[in-house]
Amino acid sequence: MNKLLNLLLCFSFILIAPSTVAAQDVSTVDETGPIVRRKLLYRSTRLEAAPHVMMTVNDAFRRNLALGIGLNYHLTNEVSLGGSFAFSLLHFNSDLANNAESVLSQAALDEITYTQNLFSADAGFFYAPIFGKFTLFKSTTTNYDFHIGAGFSVVSETAYAAGEGTTDKSLEGIRPGGFVSLGARLFLSDMFSLNIDWKNRFYNRALVSTGDTNAELSWVPEVGLGIGIFLPGTVKISR
Repeated sequence: MNKLLNLLLCFSFILIAPSTVAAQDVSTVDETGPIVRRKLLYRSTRLEAAPHVMMTVNDAFRRNLALGIGLNYHLTNEVSLGGSFAFSLLHFNSDLANNAESVLSQAALDEITYTQNLFSADAGFFYAPIFGKFTLFKSTTTNYDFHIGAGFSVVSETAYAAGEGTTDKSLEGIRPGGFVSLGARLFLSDMFSLNIDWKNRFYNRALVSTGDTNAELSWVPEVGLGIGIFLPGTVKISR
């Protein structure tokens, strides 16, 4: 009887011991191993040149369409430093400006001057808290990221006379300020991305002058669309 019990105990130990060791190995791997291996680092230690077009929105009197270029150096896959410059090519009246010009007398219009942008430049810090990939049309895998930014900004403003009067030159000048931004990238390949950005600049400005200029802090939103060109052209892969 004792021999039979000893055999049963030995057989039970043989069955239980491997599963216990395996469970310990799995637990160790789960606790110490990386969550994702061989991850594509689309931004890490790469330089991005980003030509783009942008337009100011929600303007009171004059909208500005500009052509620009951005440069970003991505220190890691999440953090980057960069800046941009844009030169305004076209300017459009808002509905408010068109309505004013249609109802005011010529004498009144001759006293009105609007501001419009000549160029803008900025430099700041950017962070991509969300990135990943998704399947497009059930066949193509596309990588993306969402990023936020903040920094310093300058805007050069010129003046536009609504009528035939003298332009108020006090509206012109370079306005220092800052910006906050929100953007997204859709990677078309390892080297190219489609970029969409929403940027809010803030600085002291006077939107319109009727002979008495009063500058005040204003938020100037912009929307931009461009192409990101990443160098080097190959994507780094994590271990």
